[in-house]
Amino acid sequence: MTAALLADVRRELARLPAALDALLAGLDEAVARTRPAPAEWSPVEIVCHLRDEDTEDFGARLRVIVDG
Repeated sequence: MTAALLADVRRELARLPAALDALLAGLDEAVARTRPAPAEWSPVEIVCHLRDEDTEDFGARLRVIVDG
């Protein structure tokens, strides 16, 4: 992984909090927890999935990439 690629990835990841704030600002709690359709996820479920991926899966995937 080159330094430039790593810098690009960090820059993109740094944008996520602001993007989430913009998407979720003013969202009513009931709406945030309601699935728009039975097979779709609610906003809370989506955010929790992103959190889980970051805390549980990202490290393992990164190690596979770095180790080749």
